[in-house]
Parts: sequence; structure tokens; C-alpha cells
Amino acid sequence: MTTIQPPGASLAAHFNEAEFNRALKIVVTGPFGSGKTRFIGTVSDIKTLQTEVPCTAAKESDKLMTTVALDFGMVRLNPGATAYLFGTPGQARFEFMWEILATGMQGLIFLVDSTDADSFEEARVMLDYFCNCHPVPLVVGANKQDLMRAQPPETIRSALALPPEVPILPINAVQKESAMQAVRAVAAMLHRQR
Repeated sequence: MTTIQPPGASLAAHFNEAEFNRALKIVVTGPFGSGKTRFIGTVSDIKTLQTEVPCTAAKESDKLMTTVALDFGMVRLNPGATAYLFGTPGQARFEFMWEILATGMQGLIFLVDSTDADSFEEARVMLDYFCNCHPVPLVVGANKQDLMRAQPPETIRSALALPPEVPILPINAVQKESAMQAVRAVAAMLHRQR
């Protein structure tokens, strides 16, 4: 079972800088509305690059904007390690971008909207795609855990058919320390692989 660092923990306290002096490519993906753009904007140390346009499809009527190419942000984990975050579009019509953005990725953060049980089947299919094409360290973020309708992580684990060794973290993508748990968890998994 993977041990998750508590919010606020620094990778520098756990890793020797010389051992972990590298850039990490981490892809942030998940279904439409799972919080990918917000997640990257919350954790990034730089102003994020976003490629959002107004939503037009009926399903998207409650969401004003949608990502059509990518979101990009950067997080300095310690003086020797930087995570470059590439967010994918969540809609199947932009799935050609999934493969482009996943090329060369070292870790995957998969976000799920915990309040939208109707999206869990779509999430499972999307997660299967990424895991089958790109077997890299994976962390699942059960987003919107602060809301009343949020399904617990174990319900989401079951819906996504996740094995017990895959960490599923209850997060809130608008709170930096909460969202950073997922980034730190993937970085720790990558460090253990070295």
C-alpha cells in the first residue's frame, strides 16, 4: 500500500536532492467537469496556460468553459525536482489530444468528480484507456469531497474497478494543500521506482 504524505509535507525532507534532481512530466486527466483546469491552476507555481472556449453541447450547459487542447502548469517540489503538469481535455471528441499529451509522461493524476456518479462509467473507460496505453504510476483524486453529495473514495474505487494498491485520495481541487497531495503522491511513487 502506498503511503501518502500529509498536506504540507515537503519532498525535500524525504529525498536527497542529488537523487531527485529531475523534471517530471505528469498528466492530469479525467472526465469533463472533474476539475482538471482548476486543479492545475490551484497547484501551479506559475500562471497557467489554458486553452478554454465556451461550451456549446447540451450536456455542458452547467459549465461555461471547456478545455480544447491542454492546460499547463509547473510545481517546484524541492530545489532539485519540478513537476510539469499537462491537463487533457475531458471530452471524447478531443481524445486525439490524450495520446499527444501522454507521450513521454512519467506519472498520471486521474481526477473524478465525486458528486457526479453518472460520470463514473465514463471515468472507468477513460482510465482504462490511459492505463492500458501508458502504464505509469497512477494516483486517483476523488475531487469535490467537501460537497454534501460526494461519494466516498471506496465507492469510487469500486466504480472504477481500481486495485487496492492504487491510491485514491479525497481532495478539493480549489485548496492548494489538498490538491498537492496528489502531486506529492505521484512524485513519491516515481522516486521509489528509481
